Amino acid sequence: MTDRDSASRLQDALAQGMAASEIALAIAGFGWADNEEVQEALCVLAKDPSDEVRTWAVFSLASSEARSERVLEALRAAWADPVADVQGEALVGLAARGDAVARDALERALARSEPPSGWVFEAILEAPSPRYVDALRRLREARPPAEPDAWRATLEHAIAACEEAALEPG
Repeated sequence: MTDRDSASRLQDALAQGMAASEIALAIAGFGWADNEEVQEALCVLAKDPSDEVRTWAVFSLASSEARSERVLEALRAAWADPVADVQGEALVGLAARGDAVARDALERALARSEPPSGWVFEAILEAPSPRYVDALRRLREARPPAEPDAWRATLEHAIAACEEAALEPG
């Protein structure tokens, strides 16, 4: 089966009324994204015209264990997507794979004067590193007033994970 056939089957499911979120959660939940044919289909769907389909396709790729060059290319391309949720899912997936694109993006996001999105913390949680501790602590001390409790909680988790990573040998 070609990647076009797999993508067509997934697109048919979408056309039959299955929500992209339901399909993506089934793919991730059952580990189907680790199947090469499904990965190929998701790479095609990561370029779909629908924001929702792209978001959930990238979520499925990011949630998988797949590390092929094709999947990395799809995640890197999704990082340039104009939709923030697609970018965020891509960032988390790239960070989980230790990709340099994610490391650079995280360092830039933490260096900005405005508070980063929660996606930054989610990505850091995928690849905690001592390199982020000082910037994260500065964010905690700045206490941006407009940020919701969930943002603050995720920030605290990211700090703890990076501090723990600093204690690990090697």
